[in-house]
Amino acid sequence: FPKWVHEHPEITVCYQNDHLDLMHESREKYETYPKYVVPEFADITFIKNVGANNEEVIAQAPYEGMTNDIRAGKLI
Repeated sequence: FPKWVHEHPEITVCYQNDHLDLMHESREKYETYPKYVVPEFADITFIKNVGANNEEVIAQAPYEGMTNDIRAGKLI
């Protein structure tokens, strides 16, 4: 990640598509280097091929219980 994401995580803790202007502004305003490698990992709990360029895959903001809805087949 760019240095500014590590130093100002509050900027990116949002549904970023609704805040693209802020993301662009932050890229110009804050330092990019050195890059920050996020020391995290996760288990993949759901995989489904829904085709290339499918705009319905990530078409809404995250919400409580979204992962359960995905696993239950209510989304995608």
